[in-house]
Amino acid sequence: MATHASAVDQAYRSAQAAQSASAQGSSQLQVDIAARDVRTPMSGIVTSVAAEEGKPAAGTLLTVADEGALLVRTEVKEIDVPQITVGDTVTVTTPTTGDREYRGTVRFVSPVASPGPAAGEEQPKDPGSRRATFPVEIEITGPVDGLRIGGTAKARIITDRETGVLAVTRDAVLGDNGVSYALVLAEQDGEHQVQRRQVRLGAANDIDVAVVDGELADGDRVITQPSEFQEFEGQDVAVDDARD
Repeated sequence: MATHASAVDQAYRSAQAAQSASAQGSSQLQVDIAARDVRTPMSGIVTSVAAEEGKPAAGTLLTVADEGALLVRTEVKEIDVPQITVGDTVTVTTPTTGDREYRGTVRFVSPVASPGPAAGEEQPKDPGSRRATFPVEIEITGPVDGLRIGGTAKARIITDRETGVLAVTRDAVLGDNGVSYALVLAEQDGEHQVQRRQVRLGAANDIDVAVVDGELADGDRVITQPSEFQEFEGQDVAVDDARD
């Protein structure tokens, strides 16, 4: 009788364990069913879907972009990186919006060079000849209407600013013993003469440079290729106004 009682007790315990496991499984199923809906913590645009119908939902299911907080990712040449700091003002244009400028600020400047060629550059045959570039992130801080997620853009980072001063092309400025100067075409009594104007330079970009002080005046006719006319400095010259 003891043997039969033990067997019955064992069977009873097994039945209880099976019932408990079934209840736990049912509870977990209810949790899974309750969690079947996927909700994002923000509104935005779905840019990609990784989940596939009929397969287990695991890892990243989809990607949502916040269209109200846009970033422009670009790369800057190594020689220009020291001039850029977080917070610098940026103007951005895109092919789809024409001449319209969007405002932004530099949010991040990477301390590590990009491992590959910059966007639009071909991989050089000699890897050692590749010019280093550094990733930079720009946050659009003004209106974003018209901008398209994933599109291309051209960014101009303003690292320095001069207001109320003259500006000339960088090629128009020459140097002599540490002194900068430009050549102008001065007119007096109907005659034209190539003359030197000493200048003190300020902020510059790839094309222009500010003239913050010196002998150059508003309205002077600056010679944009002065190296070709240095030999005529101080001399009267004939001017073809049709080509000037």
